[in-house]
Amino acid sequence: MNGLAVCSILGLIFYVLLFNWELLSIFLYVSTGYLILTYIYYPYWSPYNTLRKKVSIVTWSDPYGPEIYSHLKVRFSKALNMIEGLNSEGKAHITPTHLVIKAVADTLSKFPALNGKLAFGSFVPYDTVDVSCLVALDGGNDLNFVCFRGADSKSLRDIAAEAQSNVVSARSGEDRKMHSKASGPFKLIPTCVGGVMVEVVSWLAITVGIDLSLFGVKKHTCGPAVITNIGTMGADLIYAPFPPMLRLPVILVMNTIKDEVVVDNGELAIDKVLTIAATIDHRFIDGVQALKAQNFLQQVLEDPEKYLKI
Repeated sequence: MNGLAVCSILGLIFYVLLFNWELLSIFLYVSTGYLILTYIYYPYWSPYNTLRKKVSIVTWSDPYGPEIYSHLKVRFSKALNMIEGLNSEGKAHITPTHLVIKAVADTLSKFPALNGKLAFGSFVPYDTVDVSCLVALDGGNDLNFVCFRGADSKSLRDIAAEAQSNVVSARSGEDRKMHSKASGPFKLIPTCVGGVMVEVVSWLAITVGIDLSLFGVKKHTCGPAVITNIGTMGADLIYAPFPPMLRLPVILVMNTIKDEVVVDNGELAIDKVLTIAATIDHRFIDGVQALKAQNFLQQVLEDPEKYLKI
């Protein structure tokens, strides 16, 4: 659903409230009938209809999108050694995810065509480079976001320290309360209503840029990029789909870090390799630019001490 459709719905609501209540009665009769059929045929009590499943149903339709899929293999031994050395100093605990967050932020800063949103048919750049990562809730039955605002201007240690408090907040603190406030209605309403609500709230919070914290949704919810690390579950190569309500240019999946055969100065060798799968919105950036951004990200991750602010 685009901005014009959202405006049409809002316009109809205001028209009914101001001028013609008979139209509202017709709408209510039809909607009530549809909702009755929904509750008759929709097994909302089924254990398969989890909150995540309902959100997926209302936000995706038939494939008709601009996705580009690509992945890069990063020789990660140097990065792992650096992380081990930094952690031995006893400061904020750094993980590969923190390193990727920082590297992605610096890549977005270098390639600003990815750092923005589509609003009213035009590309609108963000004022800051924000990167988010997914956090599992309730044993994986739900997800929340941890957003690092202005991540390109922060050091790797800053991001690691911020992550410790943000993850706790996302799982059991203030951010969890915000998430519950935003997702709570889905437990009570059918997906047909939830889909419209998600579209309207997403359009207002991200496209228009209105802070809806009162309803559990922050302005520019997760920035232009989301990272999910499912490598701990043994994934070799998995791509993530775009959640339409987040209106993202790019979503990245960190797969398993594993030993692989590589070519080193013409000789075969074994190295630690991290595979990162990227889904990119072609409306933001073309294939050539995407490859340039990917190559830069690979350079940063393979030699982080050279490129990153530690």
